[in-house]
Amino acid sequence: MSTLHILVSGDYWHHDFRGQLSTLEAPATMVPLERISSVADRDFQLIVLAQSRRDQISQATVDALRELVPNIPVVVMLGSWCEGENRSGNPLAGVNLVPWHQWKSGFERFCMQIVEGVTPDWCQPLTATKADHVRDYVPDPTLRDLLVGKQILISTEDRVTFETVADMLRVYECVGFWSESDEELPGSERLDAICVDGNSVSEEFELRLNDLSEKHCELPMVAMLNFPRQQDFAALSTLGVQEVVSKPYSHIDILHSLARALGVSTTVNQRSGR
Repeated sequence: MSTLHILVSGDYWHHDFRGQLSTLEAPATMVPLERISSVADRDFQLIVLAQSRRDQISQATVDALRELVPNIPVVVMLGSWCEGENRSGNPLAGVNLVPWHQWKSGFERFCMQIVEGVTPDWCQPLTATKADHVRDYVPDPTLRDLLVGKQILISTEDRVTFETVADMLRVYECVGFWSESDEELPGSERLDAICVDGNSVSEEFELRLNDLSEKHCELPMVAMLNFPRQQDFAALSTLGVQEVVSKPYSHIDILHSLARALGVSTTVNQRSGR
């Protein structure tokens, strides 16, 4: 990973991005947008533009950057106030749009693909359409090794959501149980983690989290919510949630979040002597 060099620009000092950018395990050059041309001759493998609010980065800026460095993939990391851009705004073209909370799993995949000599998902040509960004679904062998055999409780009022997540897990040889069917659930000693589906961090959602924590003590939890904010992450962590996934989610984001949450669980269980 020492050969990977990243250029970061835009609103990178915003609090939405501090956690993501502070964990980079590769050299990073950070410059304002107006100074990108001064470092464009360097050997970068990835350009990251941080956008904390809608329309902060113009299409003209992106087009000028792509003309300057046509062969380097560009990722625009979207802050928590511009996640609805694909539906209600004018999403930027010629770049990869990644919500701030999906950066970690996407960047890990990018690095893995670089190491394996595979063309990364973020290296699509400028003319690529939305359909071109959808690849044949092939299970990630590393993730499968981490998740195989796990039993996951899926707490949701929506059967379609349960079936969608359960289908993802099945590809990785995991079993999903719907929490609406208590009589079919295994005991807590046979469960490994909980996925909790909700809309927002409401009082009702917090009560459900508390109830699940009491019934399934020490099991790691992954919450799936609509457009979570930074303060939501902080509030949920105090309620026993290890990972938060925003809807609409990608399958890889849920699976990476589960793997990280299970890692937390393993550490806790070792400390408690289980």
